[in-house]
Amino acid sequence: MHNHRRAALAYLKNKILTATPVERLLMTYDAVLAACHKQQKDRASAALSSLIDALELDHNADLALGLHRLYIYCIEQINDGDFQEAAYIMQELRDTWAQAGLGKTR
Repeated sequence: MHNHRRAALAYLKNKILTATPVERLLMTYDAVLAACHKQQKDRASAALSSLIDALELDHNADLALGLHRLYIYCIEQINDGDFQEAAYIMQELRDTWAQAGLGKTR
């Protein structure tokens, strides 16, 4: 079992390292969504913090500020226990990025 876990982690690491920026973004949205569905406050907040940290406020500041506000709102909803609201917003954003960057949705 230990070797199976190690292989799974190696696969995941390789998947992340070889992913495009949009694919990594989608993976982070997926992490938020999975944590929301499991009502894992710490994991959902950590993934949202990663999204906040990735924002480039110097480039396309209006979009970055809008996303920042949405991410903060979702963190607040999660802290209040409203995982459904946060998941709804994150799913909409994820689908939009998927359509824009990959031409597909979940």
